[in-house]
Amino acid sequence: MCIPGKIRKKAGRFVLRKKQKRLRRKRKVCNFKYAKSAGIIFHCDNSQMFEAVHNFVKQCTDQGKEVYAIGYVPEKKVPDNYLLRKSLRFFSLEDLNWYKKPTPSFVEDFINTQFDLLIDLSMSYSFPVEYIRALSIARFKTGKQFEENDHLDMSIVIKENRDIDYLVQHIVHYLNIIKTN
Repeated sequence: MCIPGKIRKKAGRFVLRKKQKRLRRKRKVCNFKYAKSAGIIFHCDNSQMFEAVHNFVKQCTDQGKEVYAIGYVPEKKVPDNYLLRKSLRFFSLEDLNWYKKPTPSFVEDFINTQFDLLIDLSMSYSFPVEYIRALSIARFKTGKQFEENDHLDMSIVIKENRDIDYLVQHIVHYLNIIKTN
């Protein structure tokens, strides 16, 4: 990583830590079956990820959950075929500020929505997704464990060579066996 990249990364982490200190959220363990709303975030770097997330959003919607899904596309522009699905919103490299904070207003709305569940379906790490995950006021956060600060209430550890379908299956499994009061 070049010097300007390191400076951007440090600045982004500094701003994120500062905002996290002021963050107040009501944590509450939530079973998947009883969740009424879910926020889904993901790092969308291929069409397999796109289709898997779209299918999961459809599955959640069919179960009567209110779902809001946003994806980060690490390209200059969001591919046109991604924009055809009304249930998913996307942002790309051009929607990031200089330290990689997502700037679209729908991202801020997502962060400030108190979902019963926040589900991060990212298979690879990215700061823009971490930023959203860390600052979200969702009651219960889950997703794949990353070495970076994951800011999750429940992390799913995945060994190498696993795909998005494996992650979705395990998230749903563990969220369904959680007992809540």
